[in-house]
Amino acid sequence: MYDVMIVGSGIVGLVNACMLAQHTDLRIGLLAQSLSPVWSPIEYDARVLAITPASQRIFGELGIWSFIESKRISPFTHMRVWDAYGSGKIHFNHSPALGFIVEENLIRAALYEKLITYSHVEILSDNRTCRLLIGADGAHSMVREKANIAMHTHDYHHTAIIAKVQTELPHQKTAWQCFLGSSGSLAFLPLSHSHECSIVWSTTPEEAALFLSLDETAFSEKITQAFSMQLGTVKLTSKLYSFPLHERHVKNYVKEGLALIGDAAHTLHPLAGQGVNLGIADAACLAKVIISAVNKKRDFSSLHTLRRYERNRKGHNAMMLIAVKTLKALFTSDQKSLQFLRNQGLSLTDQAIFLKKYFSQYAMGTHV
Repeated sequence: MYDVMIVGSGIVGLVNACMLAQHTDLRIGLLAQSLSPVWSPIEYDARVLAITPASQRIFGELGIWSFIESKRISPFTHMRVWDAYGSGKIHFNHSPALGFIVEENLIRAALYEKLITYSHVEILSDNRTCRLLIGADGAHSMVREKANIAMHTHDYHHTAIIAKVQTELPHQKTAWQCFLGSSGSLAFLPLSHSHECSIVWSTTPEEAALFLSLDETAFSEKITQAFSMQLGTVKLTSKLYSFPLHERHVKNYVKEGLALIGDAAHTLHPLAGQGVNLGIADAACLAKVIISAVNKKRDFSSLHTLRRYERNRKGHNAMMLIAVKTLKALFTSDQKSLQFLRNQGLSLTDQAIFLKKYFSQYAMGTHV
C-alpha cells in the first residue's frame, strides 16, 4: 500500500511528487503510461511555457532550476501589449526578468531526473491501493470523473494555434501580445535565438480552420499582416498545432483521501499565460499541506487536512478565471463602446505607475 498515489506525469504531478519526496519519507507511487521525457538540444519542443518568477523559485527549491538554466531558457525583461483596433497600449519591464520561456519537455526532463533519485518513489503503469489519491491527470481527468466531482465548464469559442517562427527583427527579450478584436489575440514569445519566437494565436474555430489549411508561405504572410510588422516579416519554421479552449473549474478540489491539482481542477484561456503556473502553485501548496500534517503526525489524507489546500487555492484560481474571461470578452469585442473602453484602460494603466506595478507583480506571481 502506498501513502500517496499521484496520477499524471506532467509538470504539475512531477512537481508534487518531487516536493513530497524531498521533504517526507512517504511511500509515493507515480502512475504514468510513459514518462522518460526526451529533450533535444537541436530542436525546440513544440510547446513552450511562460514560467513566472514564482514558479522559478519553486523549481529552485526543488534543485532543478540550475539544470534547466544550463540547457536552454529565454528570460524576457519586457512585455508589450496593444490593441490592433485603437491606440491603447501598455509596456511592462522588470529586471532581471518578468518571466522565462522554457520548453515543456525540458522542465519534465529536469523533474524526472530529480524524481528518480528518491528511493521511496516508484513509477507505476497501473493503479495501486493508497491512503491519498492525487489527480494530476489533466483537463480530461479520469480521477475527477470516477470521483464524481462536479465541474463548471465554459466554451471560449476559441482555438489556439501554436508554432515556431523566425522574425526579420530581433525580439529584444520581449513578450509581445496583440489583441485583434473578434479575431482573438496573437502572442509572440521570445526564444533563445534573438530572431526566433513561439507564437500562440487564439482565434475563432472558423478562422483557425482557415489558417491551418494555408501553406507555409500563405500562413507567414497572414501572421506578418496580423502582427502589423512589429518584428518585420515573419516566417513559419515548424508545424502548426491547435487545440480548442475551454474554461473548467471543479466545485470541490478535495474529498476524503483525494485531491485534484492543475488542469484536473481548472483550465483557462492562454491569453494571460498563467495556466501551468497556477498548476505548479497548486502542486506546491498541496505538498506543503501534506508535509505539515506529516510533521505534526496528523492524518495527511483526511478531508479536514486537505481542505486547507482547497481554501488556499480555490479562491485565487477562481479570481484568475474570472479575470481572464472578462479580458477575453472585453478584448475580442468589435463593439465601438468596448473598443473605446479597452483602449482608454490600456493607456491609463500604462500611465499609472502603481497600477502597472500591481499588474506586473500579479503576472509574475509575486503579489500578496
